[in-house]
Amino acid sequence: MLVSNLRHRNVPLLQKVFALNGIKGQVFEAAIGPETGEIDLYLSDHPDCDTIEPTADARSVVRVPVITVPQVMEKMGWTSIDLLKMDIEGGEKALLSGNNSWLAKVRFIVGESHVHVGYSYAQLREQLAAFGFELETLSMESKEYGATFRGRNAQFS
Repeated sequence: MLVSNLRHRNVPLLQKVFALNGIKGQVFEAAIGPETGEIDLYLSDHPDCDTIEPTADARSVVRVPVITVPQVMEKMGWTSIDLLKMDIEGGEKALLSGNNSWLAKVRFIVGESHVHVGYSYAQLREQLAAFGFELETLSMESKEYGATFRGRNAQFS
């Protein structure tokens, strides 16, 4: 499970959910990205709308560490990912545009695109298709909102 919010906001809640439900997982207090480092996280009054893209409703900015998907896979001892949920509030473009060979190790994907960062659903589909993904559109992209989708990697039987 990847968490890109401040400790006092979501991490304790996530850890409580894990404990109450007997979930054996690890919380990474970091953003996910194509390269390790740090990034600004713009915090909204709505914790589910925090983003790495500056927004008019951002109430503050914090610096957070960035880790890569291959680093998570290595730390967890995974050789593949069965299901990847990608809802990273505009971070899709950066994540999928560089150092993305790990996508070939993902069986299924669900997520949202975010048009406000200049990255269309058509571009997202094209990048995922290069790794064998066949996507089903669940809700269409509009001028204000991205599309929601699910897909499977045809390279897995």
